[in-house]
Amino acid sequence: MLGSLESSSSRRRPAEDHPDEPAATRQRRLNSFFQGLHLSLDCFGADASGNRSLNFHRMVNCKGFHDPQEDKSLRSHCGLHESTVAAILRHQQWQDTLSHVIDFLKRPGNRSGRINMGVYCARGRHRSVAVCFLLSEALQRLGAQVHVSFTERQAGNWNRLCSTCRKCRSTPAKTANVDTVTEQILAMID
Repeated sequence: MLGSLESSSSRRRPAEDHPDEPAATRQRRLNSFFQGLHLSLDCFGADASGNRSLNFHRMVNCKGFHDPQEDKSLRSHCGLHESTVAAILRHQQWQDTLSHVIDFLKRPGNRSGRINMGVYCARGRHRSVAVCFLLSEALQRLGAQVHVSFTERQAGNWNRLCSTCRKCRSTPAKTANVDTVTEQILAMID
């Protein structure tokens, strides 16, 4: 359930607090922005798992993203496939979803705490998996300790899904997508 987002004009920009900061110091500050954060991302399917909202500090609804299940070439792959990851990043909802998460994590006390987030779509196999991948990889680059749990995989609901082919594993395209998300986050925290 995406909450309301602050307007960009009401956000305080930390870069304005450090106008004479050397570039190397700025980069170190940004790369360790989430240093004390211990983030657990629980990826699940709302249809399969029911209402789990009581267990989380924040819920991230991925149902608005295009469902790769409709694409026959992606149907047999989980959300780690490079095409699914790229489609999530290109979707019009991505920037609002990312802002929702980062605005929450930037709040006082959240950057250095233990935070549990539920990330869900209908079946917990594609959209929420791709969102968890992008968030976890980018936030780890910025100093956070991130644990991802794929509830539907653990429940056996991925039995017929590929997660090990060349395009589901690490690829240059997925690395470039994580680079893009990391830059988007840096722009939100700087």
